[in-house]
Amino acid sequence: MWKKIVIGLLLLLAATYVLFNPPYTDTLLYQGEQISIERGAEGIPHIRAPNRQAFLYAFGYVTAEDRLFQMSFRRVFAQGRIAEFLGERGLQSDIMMREIGFNKLAKDIASRFKQED
Repeated sequence: MWKKIVIGLLLLLAATYVLFNPPYTDTLLYQGEQISIERGAEGIPHIRAPNRQAFLYAFGYVTAEDRLFQMSFRRVFAQGRIAEFLGERGLQSDIMMREIGFNKLAKDIASRFKQED
């Protein structure tokens, strides 16, 4: 029951952020290069970056700002852990996702990237 309350509060917090977030300008640094992110009243980000790599870095930053809950939810879903939040209703989904093995595949791919560094 408390998990439903937490999820409800998170959704309320996200809705409040979207509805009442004022326009702002933010500056990031990527490999010594300055990136400007401006959000208007609609909340749409406008990114000004000196090169493509810096732009992609800022794009990832903005996406994480806007979609953190969605990204976290999809990570938990892919790991086969939805039943932790939904209870028995999420059990079949968890079984299917664990059989598919996205979590193991992601860990294998991530370990390869670590070895290349």
